[in-house]
Amino acid sequence: GAFTLSQNGHVRADLLYAALSSRGQAALDLALYLIFFFPGVLALVYAGFHFAEQAWAINERSSTMAGGPPLFPFKAMIPAAGILLLLQGSRR
Repeated sequence: GAFTLSQNGHVRADLLYAALSSRGQAALDLALYLIFFFPGVLALVYAGFHFAEQAWAINERSSTMAGGPPLFPFKAMIPAAGILLLLQGSRR
């Protein structure tokens, strides 16, 4: 997904998009980023942070076996991935 975003390869409503001037296309891109991309990724970071925080607080481990592997480092990757996605989206 991140590579496709950097290469401008995501699917759009081409009928509307193609009918717009390059300035209109840029305005539509900006509006869609502000309405959907940034709020969605910020929600992921916010929810993921609390999810990871709880996992770290209880030292969460897998319950599939006794003394299972720790899960809290993996859950910490949720907000980290969101932050990296925000960085990439803001460079667009």
